[in-house]
Amino acid sequence: MDDRKLSNINLNLINTLDVLLSEKSITKASKKLFVTQSAVSHSLKRLREIFQDELLIKKDSNTQMFLTPFAKNLVSDVRDLVQRIEKVFKMDQFNPEVSHRKVNISTTAYVLQLLVADLIKNINKAAPLMSLNILIDAADSSIEKLNNNDIDIAFGIFYTRDDLSLSYIPLFEDELVCWADSDHDIFKKDIFSLDDYVSYPHLIATYPKCAWASTVEFNNFKDKVKSHNIKSMTVNNLLEASQLLKGTDYLIIGCRKIGETANFKEKVGLNYRSMPLDLPKVRFSICYRTEDKDDKARELTKTKGIL
Repeated sequence: MDDRKLSNINLNLINTLDVLLSEKSITKASKKLFVTQSAVSHSLKRLREIFQDELLIKKDSNTQMFLTPFAKNLVSDVRDLVQRIEKVFKMDQFNPEVSHRKVNISTTAYVLQLLVADLIKNINKAAPLMSLNILIDAADSSIEKLNNNDIDIAFGIFYTRDDLSLSYIPLFEDELVCWADSDHDIFKKDIFSLDDYVSYPHLIATYPKCAWASTVEFNNFKDKVKSHNIKSMTVNNLLEASQLLKGTDYLIIGCRKIGETANFKEKVGLNYRSMPLDLPKVRFSICYRTEDKDDKARELTKTKGIL
């Protein structure tokens, strides 16, 4: 009997194979599938019989396994098959009033402060039984997680858009400004020049590569900074910097919009003023897998994120 006839294959085997090819570990696969290691081992044995190939092999006592050449050729086809099967069973079955769907979202800390509270309220109102799993992450890491199907939607700044498997929805634009302690001397000046700016120490935020960082104006600014040998410290973002700016003469470049929400300036004791050079605005977007464009639960999440 041909074990590879479709009538002889349980759909759960296909899902198990997909997870095993991804995780390369029986232990990790069992956790992701919420089954015992024994059950995964049994499925792997059955898969080996069906394909007449070892599929995954151990090279030492480590739990990590390695794919055989045959298994490597299966990865993309099996992933595509699982996604198509999932799409069939989810198609036209989403009722927001009774759905228990979970949507995995990745967002930057900045967007979390600006939008996510309203997103949660909007989702709770439209789909009260739906749940959101929110991960705070950098935008470049979010792209990787989208491609690995670890998340469904990402909010952030995305400047590399050459991957046709991903689609984007504009959220908002933000202006880059200079943030400092509310009592800083820069707020006592009528004119805030570039010479004023480079005369103070700086916190440098490790923002993702973005359009304004390669402009002529910004390159001239960097040359000016280097010539003054400015004292600086590196931080991850404006929200982290807010604790370090208070009571100091440090400055940092950050987005303006956060200063308009939830009394942010008053809460953290900071203020901002326009930069002494023109920089392009920062564009925030929603990113998702193009193949998921018809998924109604994800579509609802994207829509409520824009409201």
